[in-house]
Amino acid sequence: MGKTYYQDHNIVIGIGDIAKVNVAGRYLVILDNSSSTDPQIQIGEDQSFQSIPAGISIALPTEDDFTVLQVKNVSGVSQTIRMATAFGKIFDSRFVASATIDVKNASNLVTTLTDIGVTATATSFISADSNVREIIVQNLGANNIYLGGSTLNCNSTLQGTKIQAGDILILSVDGAMYAQCKTGLTSTLSVNKLERV
Repeated sequence: MGKTYYQDHNIVIGIGDIAKVNVAGRYLVILDNSSSTDPQIQIGEDQSFQSIPAGISIALPTEDDFTVLQVKNVSGVSQTIRMATAFGKIFDSRFVASATIDVKNASNLVTTLTDIGVTATATSFISADSNVREIIVQNLGANNIYLGGSTLNCNSTLQGTKIQAGDILILSVDGAMYAQCKTGLTSTLSVNKLERV
């Protein structure tokens, strides 16, 4: 009789009992466990018992087949263990993930705002709005513009993001944004607001 390349085992083990499974293989995977306590498995008769959680696979080297497995129940309740043995690898692709993912839909409204004169005073050029998906800004002037939040101060260490003359920047933001030039300088900012309404 030839080798059995895959076997599925359902083992019910009483409290404190050891189940002996006479099976040949090179690969073992614990598929399910009815208890929150991991079973202890002895692979071959000359190895010690090891806790093996559900989902863990063990592959022995090619020359090290096992011919017997022993499964010990160390939990305080009767335990049902489902495991698979094989001579080749076992791939368990039963995993299914389910979750709610917050996805911002693409914009369906583009609003072009009046060009904004930017000075050395940080000024809000767009208010917080949860409908906004992105804003597209362009520096239309000759001097650098700095963008940031309400603490923006480009004449200190809170310089924000620099937009050089002619540069275009696309920002995924729905919070308030501020613009500022360095002391004594001015520029002009073009703003397009992309919203989902």
